[in-house]
Amino acid sequence: MKEIVDTYMADVCGRDDGETLREIGPRFGLKADKFLDVEKARETIEEIKRDTGVEVNYALTSLGTWRNPGTGEYLSIDGDWGGIGPDDPEEFFRQINNARLELRRPGGDVPKNEKWYAKIGGHFPEKLLPTLEAHSHLFDGLKIGAFRPPEFDLLDIKYKRLWEFCEEMEWPVLIHCSASNDQDCFRIFALAQRYPRARFCASHMGGDNPEKIEERVKSLRRARTPHRNFFLNTAVKDLETVRKAISIWPKVLDALVMGADIPFLSDDYSEAVKRMKDHFDGRELGKITANGKRFWGRPRRGGW
Repeated sequence: MKEIVDTYMADVCGRDDGETLREIGPRFGLKADKFLDVEKARETIEEIKRDTGVEVNYALTSLGTWRNPGTGEYLSIDGDWGGIGPDDPEEFFRQINNARLELRRPGGDVPKNEKWYAKIGGHFPEKLLPTLEAHSHLFDGLKIGAFRPPEFDLLDIKYKRLWEFCEEMEWPVLIHCSASNDQDCFRIFALAQRYPRARFCASHMGGDNPEKIEERVKSLRRARTPHRNFFLNTAVKDLETVRKAISIWPKVLDALVMGADIPFLSDDYSEAVKRMKDHFDGRELGKITANGKRFWGRPRRGGW
């Protein structure tokens, strides 16, 4: 393996996120020092290239501070979002994309092998769209994050302009899928049909539940073929789940892209790369890499 395309390497923290990490880390069973900042992420990639000769193309998203800077209150996944939700979408966007927005400072150039998702919550996409458009030159794709109640339907009319914008930008879209909500994956599959010029990835194989993943793959098999703009990433706890999916329907390999999901699945990126090598042969890894390039599409600003 000479090249890696990791479509979801890591959620990275900003320079001033120490207090936030100490607060939210335990929610994920993680210590604050397990999170990467941008510089640590880049150093990790350089180490892999130096030690193995493998070129890593990777995508990042901000972990986000999830705080109201005026009150110090953490943004809630329901309720009023700490007072800076729909009423102040610019500040909300800044809080959850802080690591990328910090790179506008001097010395903040982005390497050609690094891409960034703009992240939004799924509660009020129509109000975030103007802010997203204003900052779109800083990003390469969109991530709909975990903080989205299960009753929010991605096919709802309030998302329509967002998906049209992604088509106009030719952006890839990464959507977090809950292990407890099996509808996300099939709604994303429907989005891929409805918006053919955008590209959609159902993260965590559509939701990291091995039994449900098997059922999803069987449903996709009955649909005969994944659409060219529908993808599933490998961000699951046990890659044997992905191997089982391939054994159920080999053509699912045509939709697979790599997602290491640091630090939530591992805090050691070298180990994440090793896991991929241990679970997939050279032909499969080549296919996953090619799929990753197809997911990102035509580069907007160099690289890949």
